[in-house]
Amino acid sequence: MSEYGSFDILWLNGGWITGEDFHLDRRLSKARKKHPGLISVDRSIRGKNENYQTPERGISETQLNYPWESCPPLSNDWGWTPNAPFKSPQKIINILIGIIAKGGCLLLGVGLTPSKTK
Repeated sequence: MSEYGSFDILWLNGGWITGEDFHLDRRLSKARKKHPGLISVDRSIRGKNENYQTPERGISETQLNYPWESCPPLSNDWGWTPNAPFKSPQKIINILIGIIAKGGCLLLGVGLTPSKTK
């Protein structure tokens, strides 16, 4: 994790492996030594190293007592799909209001085109 320069967040998108298989404790300990102040989240491997949680596309019905974010895609899918409809500005604003009202943060997912552009 040193050849990418400085970074502040490590957003792990696992789900198919367990924390033991990935050696998450060891990896995050090393990463935090190189990047002081690093925060991390893993959408499926919960544990002591996680600074906040994500219900991914979901928004809780009630206020949560821990830091969290929701990360819905701008369209219906995470990846780029030709001619996919995007959520309207009003829909995005409503999503943002719903998340902020419950103490969360919004990470809006935008899929790249095959040429890696937005």
